[in-house]
Amino acid sequence: MYASREEPMVGDIVRGHGGEGEVLEITPKGVGGETATVRWTTPQPVGPGINRPLAPSTVSTQSLTLVRRKVVKVVGVRKADNENPPHFELQYLDLEKKQNEKGYFLTTKYGSETQLRELLKSGGVSDVEIDAYFRNAT
Repeated sequence: MYASREEPMVGDIVRGHGGEGEVLEITPKGVGGETATVRWTTPQPVGPGINRPLAPSTVSTQSLTLVRRKVVKVVGVRKADNENPPHFELQYLDLEKKQNEKGYFLTTKYGSETQLRELLKSGGVSDVEIDAYFRNAT
């Protein structure tokens, strides 16, 4: 359980000793309590004028604070046409709607970059991640 008393979930954006990061895995309660493996995204100073995120680390969930909860996991973004401006196809897993015990529903949406950016933002995806998806769209 987080310091703020919410139950942890994979994909949560949290704040802890390494700045902000995304929960990659949760380990059930054991000797030291519940832990989470976190991929840190906040750049940390490592030298004069050099910043980079810390390596993923395992920390107690009680030392973390929930920043926001992701409700979509992006599978991919691609250009759907060659119009100007282009339309895009977005595929994502809706983490709030389980298909069955094996996985989540795969959802596909089409629209302008602005429309799909808003959809991703409302699903808890960070601006940095969204920028990367559209920058790498083919």
